[in-house]
Amino acid sequence: MFDNFEELRENCLSCRKCGLCETRTNVVVGVGNPRSKVMFIGEGPGENEDLQGEPFVGRGGQLLDKMLAAVDLDRKTNVYIANIVKCRPPKNRDPLPEEQEACITWLRNQVALIRPKIIVCLGRIAAMRIIKSDMKITREHGQFFEKNGTLMMATLHPAALLRNPNQKPAAFEDFLKLREKIDERAAAAAPAILILDFSAVTFMDSSGIGLILGRHKLVSAMGGVVVVQKAPKDIKRMLSIAGIESKD
Repeated sequence: MFDNFEELRENCLSCRKCGLCETRTNVVVGVGNPRSKVMFIGEGPGENEDLQGEPFVGRGGQLLDKMLAAVDLDRKTNVYIANIVKCRPPKNRDPLPEEQEACITWLRNQVALIRPKIIVCLGRIAAMRIIKSDMKITREHGQFFEKNGTLMMATLHPAALLRNPNQKPAAFEDFLKLREKIDERAAAAAPAILILDFSAVTFMDSSGIGLILGRHKLVSAMGGVVVVQKAPKDIKRMLSIAGIESKD
C-alpha cells in the first residue's frame, strides 16, 4: 500500500511484473482528480494511449470526453480514469488473465487512495474483473451493484460505440443514470438550499436547462430550496418557463 499518488506513480512507471513491459512505450497510470468521487476503469491502453502516456486519448477517448461533458463531468476536475492493465497489449488484444493479475495491485492501490463513491467500468473486460466474473454487459450495463460500500456500474466501451454507433443512445442513458446517482448522493449530504449563481453565464442551451431541472427536482424532493441569482433576462425567461423563478 502506498501513502500517496506520487509514490504509487513512481513505482508503477518502473513496473516489470509481466511481459507487457517489453513492448510498451509508456506506462499509462491514470488521469484525473485523485479526490474525485467517481472513478472510470477501462481494460488497458491502446496505441494512442501508449504513445501519450494517458488513458483514453484516441477517438474513443474523445467520445468519452463528450459523454462526460454532457453530464457535467470532466477528466481534469471531477473524475479519475484508469485501466486494469497499465501497459498496452500488443495489437490492442484483450489483456490476458495473467497480465491482469500481475497489474491489478496498482489499480487496487489507486482505488484505496481515491476511495471513490462510484466506479464505472468501461467495457466487458473491466466489468468482469471489477464487478462480477459473469457480467453480461449487453444486458446489465446501466445497472448499479454495491460492493463493500461502493456503487459500481458498467457501460459499453467507447471503442465498441465507435464500431457500433447505434449503441450510443443506450450508453448515453447509462451516463444519465450515473448523473442521477451522483446527484442523489450529493443531495443526501447537501444543505437545504442550493444557490445557482449565473453571474458569469451568457448562454445556456436545452441540455443546461435539463441539468438544472434535474437538480431542482432532486433538491425539492429532499425538502430543499433552489435559489437562482443574477440570471440574464434570456436565461431567466427560460427558467421561468420551466417553473424555476429567479430571486433577483
